[in-house]
Amino acid sequence: MNKEIFLSYLAGMFDNCGKLSLKKDGRTKKSIYPEVILRSKKEDFLIQVKEAYGGTLRKNKNSYVLILTHKKAKNLLNDLKDFSILKKREIEIIQQIFSKQFSGKLEEKRRKKLIEEFLSLIQPPERKSKNKKWSVKSLLED
Repeated sequence: MNKEIFLSYLAGMFDNCGKLSLKKDGRTKKSIYPEVILRSKKEDFLIQVKEAYGGTLRKNKNSYVLILTHKKAKNLLNDLKDFSILKKREIEIIQQIFSKQFSGKLEEKRRKKLIEEFLSLIQPPERKSKNKKWSVKSLLED
């Protein structure tokens, strides 16, 4: 399959049934990483994506789920940025957050502002977390 056709199809799948989120790294207090989740009823295309980018492929009751994190997710998002329509802004924000090392007080403020914007775009459901220290929102309160 042609790479451009592959990425167009993947971007359509990602825009339709993909999920992009930020996760807090449990090993550090302020470290975060991107997570991309793709779901499909059929396994074939997800296997091709896994071969191209890596990740973990799991089978649920009625569907398959491919999960990419850290650098694998960043690489996928870098390739999808020109093809995605609905989630283009979320991809741009993720790229800005991870574009350079955040150091100094001004960079920390800019990072928090980008995280707030990203969270407002994805509109996560309001639910109470049992363990608040694992929440990305807790980074904004510090």
